[in-house]
Amino acid sequence: MIATLLLTLFVCCMIIAMISDILTQKISNHLSLALLAGFAISVPLIGMSWQLLGITMLIGIVVFAIGFLMFLLGGMGAGDVKMMFSSVLWVGPVAVGPYINALAISSVVLIALVFAARKLTPLSLAERVPFFHAWLVNPMGGVPYGVPLGIAGLYAIASTQLFKMAVL
Repeated sequence: MIATLLLTLFVCCMIIAMISDILTQKISNHLSLALLAGFAISVPLIGMSWQLLGITMLIGIVVFAIGFLMFLLGGMGAGDVKMMFSSVLWVGPVAVGPYINALAISSVVLIALVFAARKLTPLSLAERVPFFHAWLVNPMGGVPYGVPLGIAGLYAIASTQLFKMAVL
């Protein structure tokens, strides 16, 4: 039952992050903190060894460092970096490959769609939908990376021990 609640927490946080990033281009720190707390609770529940926890934390730190570099270069927002860090902890070394692959593919698709929409959407239409105007019309506007992060997290979580405990 606890595994199901934790899995529900993860899924809800990822979905809220996607929706929030689309509507406001912000991902609340509360979501990242909720994921970190849920991860801390899940560690003893799934019987994660100290060695596996260390590897998982190392992966998280590497992902955070890469995300922080992307933030410094203006490629990602701070909320995206924090969400990426906290969600990659959940998938761990077992599913980090599928997570990164899903993140890369969904990011490329999203960027292509945003750039195409910027070229094809009439300004008058975009101005009528306030939350689209900030990032859809503005050529310097950001891209809601919360969407690919959510897709990657939801895709990769299915390979984890927690998912197996919650679903099976």
